[in-house]
Amino acid sequence: MVRFRHIFSLCLVGLLLFSSCSKDSSTTPTDSTAYTLTAKVDGVAWDGTSTASASNTSLGGLQPLVINGVFNGLEISIRTSHTDDTGSNGFDAQFKFSTAKITEGSKVWSTANGSSFSNGSIHVTKLTSSLAEGTFNFTAISASDTTNKRIVTDGKFLVKLN
Repeated sequence: MVRFRHIFSLCLVGLLLFSSCSKDSSTTPTDSTAYTLTAKVDGVAWDGTSTASASNTSLGGLQPLVINGVFNGLEISIRTSHTDDTGSNGFDAQFKFSTAKITEGSKVWSTANGSSFSNGSIHVTKLTSSLAEGTFNFTAISASDTTNKRIVTDGKFLVKLN
């Protein structure tokens, strides 16, 4: 009887140990509250999470990643030229393959304005069929006045792809 209790106790302890273990949890959000689109614009916090939209649809052999969001009347739009995998893409005024812009009312600032080869970058750290995650920063320049700039830093996104 003592031997039976000993074996039963070991089995019970083993069962409890194995049942308390679980698979690694995923960091993939399950609802919209877990998605995010934030940055600092000219040093001021900007949070476009509630209006964020994103797509990664194939267009003529290219697969651009497009991310948009609005906060307090200020819209940030980012488009990469070819994102079918993770990695970095620079925003440039010369070739305009990847661009970022800020729109506030009728005013527009863009990385496509000016003459710089590198006005910032987007770094995609995770890309699946349903979400994109990464960071971005850029300097957007007004088309009407190249001395008028908006600086975006600390940009982060975890967005659901439509």
